[in-house]
Amino acid sequence: MKVLMILERDFPADDRVEKEALSLIRAGHQVDLICFTMKGADRNENYKGIAVFKKKISDFTYRSSVGALRLPFYFRFWEKVLSKHLESCQYQVLHLHDLPLARVVYRLSRSCNCRYILDLHENYPALLQISPHTKKLIGRLVHSNRQWEKYEKVNVGLADGLVTVVIEMKERIRPYATSEIAVVENTPYLEELKTMDNQPDKNFITLVYSGGINYHRGLQTVIEGINLSVKVNPRIRLFILGGGSHEDVLKSQVKLAGLEAHVRFFGWLSSNEMYEQIYNSDIALIPHMKSVQSDNSSPNKLFQYMFCGKPILASNCNSVERVLHETKTGITYIHDSPESFKNALMLLISEMPFDSYKNNGRKALEKYNWEHSVQELVALYNKLDTPGK
Repeated sequence: MKVLMILERDFPADDRVEKEALSLIRAGHQVDLICFTMKGADRNENYKGIAVFKKKISDFTYRSSVGALRLPFYFRFWEKVLSKHLESCQYQVLHLHDLPLARVVYRLSRSCNCRYILDLHENYPALLQISPHTKKLIGRLVHSNRQWEKYEKVNVGLADGLVTVVIEMKERIRPYATSEIAVVENTPYLEELKTMDNQPDKNFITLVYSGGINYHRGLQTVIEGINLSVKVNPRIRLFILGGGSHEDVLKSQVKLAGLEAHVRFFGWLSSNEMYEQIYNSDIALIPHMKSVQSDNSSPNKLFQYMFCGKPILASNCNSVERVLHETKTGITYIHDSPESFKNALMLLISEMPFDSYKNNGRKALEKYNWEHSVQELVALYNKLDTPGK
């Protein structure tokens, strides 16, 4: 089948979208992709066999997306772009990545007699609810979470096929769905993961976090927990790899607590540098604050940590906690409790040198890898391509 993927960001910045597209191409489908760009003019590119159509979006139109259900600008931009593209190109499937354009894409799919796939990377209403831009004055005026929740329920029921990232998300939307739901977790290509000989410094017990830094990533609880933990074991230290809006707040927190010798900020690193620091560490962290969004998430770092053989200390978000318990690759703590973090860390340290966690992590990746995860997506497309389905 000929498929048009619709992505509300530039490409190829999105790893999940790229992997889905390439997997469908390998399964015999033709995949084009249309996205916006804020750099340069409209242009067409070919990326690894994917025909990519980039459409210039203005800063104003892009920023208006937060109020798309109340303001017409964002939907009008996409209606114009997609209608014009569909006039000149024929497709059998429109595959939308994430919720916002669901109304637009559903309507166009019916007018051009296409099947319509809604691919939910996130619990979008919950994500908006915790996003900083919805807390600002303009965001509060144009954003309504209740509207987005209703919008999601309606549009989930209109899709010819649905894709989610974890079983928890599937169960959440099942009451509104009228079509099949494929679960495609954010697992890695095993061949792209990096093996290194680096070993942790035995003079320390090193914890590592890799990823974005904002309040909802939960590192403020980790730092409070580190402050309690070093009083029990002064060899504990924390490596923070990444950056974001909350970084300066965390640095002030570290300084105020006198933890400069125990917490190091690396900023954003290259892929090789990131893996190097993970291998240099003893314990890997996924400290997200528990929310409706994080309870339904599938973070890439979960599987990267497994491959590197590191025991995982994570907050008690439902989907991550389920995988850790199933695979025996880590333990969890109460997401907003420094005392719970400290107790879990001490329990984990008592199990050093972590040989079982290393073995369990590698074994878990026999299941949690992209070639396995994408099978449900390919099967969903096979059913769409079957007459009468």
